[in-house]
Amino acid sequence: MMITKLCHIIADFFIKEKIISEEQRDVYEYGLELCVSTLLGVIITVDIGLLFNRFFETLTFYIVFCFTRLFCGGFHAKCYLTCKITFVCVLILVLLSDCLLSGIQDYFWIILYLFSLIVVCSFAPVENPNKLLSAQEKKRSKIVSIVEMTVWLAVMGIMYILHSNLYHIVALTLFFVAALMLLGLFCGRRDKK
Repeated sequence: MMITKLCHIIADFFIKEKIISEEQRDVYEYGLELCVSTLLGVIITVDIGLLFNRFFETLTFYIVFCFTRLFCGGFHAKCYLTCKITFVCVLILVLLSDCLLSGIQDYFWIILYLFSLIVVCSFAPVENPNKLLSAQEKKRSKIVSIVEMTVWLAVMGIMYILHSNLYHIVALTLFFVAALMLLGLFCGRRDKK
């Protein structure tokens, strides 16, 4: 709500200064909301990374999470605050899981990846009720999602070869993206009842 109000004030200023017209207000407010929300996500990620001294892990999480969710979809909160709280909880769960599972066998990370791959192949994209997709957009999103999963597997392999445990973060992030997809499906079915 606060982000929406801020973007409304900025759009008012742009209209007053004749930078945009009143007819363009909705488009600019939406674009500003996306920019502010994205910037807030980056700031939160960097702050948590610095706070826990896990900057590269949080950066890896952010990249994998955002790019994968873009085409896979999943649970969408009804307001920005709930969205950011969910994001922070998932980030912290990924970091804690990485610490707790760091000594586990390598095949565990592949099992996490395979679970995520099965969910993505089966259900992507999980639609946002606020932005429904056409049949063509769904097909494109599914293809891009599967290609992304292939890319993430290659990235995990390279990280493993380079002896970087960041592949744990990739696998955990993909697991939580898949969990959010399943949660989005569940919430979508529940809302339809």
